[in-house]
Amino acid sequence: MRMSLALALTLVSFATLSAVPQTNTIPVPPGAARTIDPSKVKFLLAHCTERASDPDRRANGIVAGDVDLSVDATAMQLLQMGAAFAREKCPPAGTPFGSIAVYLRPGDPASFTNAGDGFGFSLRRDTIPPDAVVALSSDGEQLAWSVYRNIPAQARTQARAQDEQRQAEQRAQSAIATRSSAFVKTNGVAQFVTVDQLAPNPFAYQGQVVAIYGTFQQMNSATQGLFSSRDKAFVVSGIPTARFTRQGSMVMLAARVLGNIEIKLPVLGPTLVPHLSFVGSAFCQQPGCSEYAFNLR
Repeated sequence: MRMSLALALTLVSFATLSAVPQTNTIPVPPGAARTIDPSKVKFLLAHCTERASDPDRRANGIVAGDVDLSVDATAMQLLQMGAAFAREKCPPAGTPFGSIAVYLRPGDPASFTNAGDGFGFSLRRDTIPPDAVVALSSDGEQLAWSVYRNIPAQARTQARAQDEQRQAEQRAQSAIATRSSAFVKTNGVAQFVTVDQLAPNPFAYQGQVVAIYGTFQQMNSATQGLFSSRDKAFVVSGIPTARFTRQGSMVMLAARVLGNIEIKLPVLGPTLVPHLSFVGSAFCQQPGCSEYAFNLR
């Protein structure tokens, strides 16, 4: 029985607590509560095998809802209480203690009268309740938890990580908005446009200073450069010398729309593309940025 219980618990990939000392006490972290009100938890013996060849025992405990099981120090103290209960209710019959398992779930301790109530779940990973704490000591005589899984604590850690990610995303969005506002104000941008909007009829924007995203391809002359976006080309004139030197640079351009200009493209030959006059630019600071990274909302 002991080996089968250990194997079943292993199937749910519990974390091994290799740092737990081999003593008969569970260390309480500094600052943690030293005691738990016994009325806040009720244990029932769920399993007791006294065979000398394979002694093991299991205690199931229901913990009052105002006790935070997501705090590891609290859970550890409750596990210690459960182990003591199992030892008391199922003492060894002239042999050393075997394995001791303790399961914890929140609920109403007063109404807990059947050890199986709330503990009939499978030990497979996908059927363990999200509020359960489970632990196993393979040596009940020198009690030390060799298997421990605190699902509420894992959920709390996960929630904290998600919250930190949301905050980071909000900070990034705020930085984008600030950068966009500064770009618009500095360069007198009337509106953001995409090359898909500009290419069919640039004359609809003629004379306006627009912001357009593009990838630098090459300089056709000292002051005229070729850019592309979404497989469409456009030309910008009046560029300061040496402003763009690296092919493939992603950039947000502020430029005044002039109309069309004819250029020679591979395969297509002479082609009309939008023609703009340089006003200002900002290099993208992160991979994969696009016009939407600067879009004002």
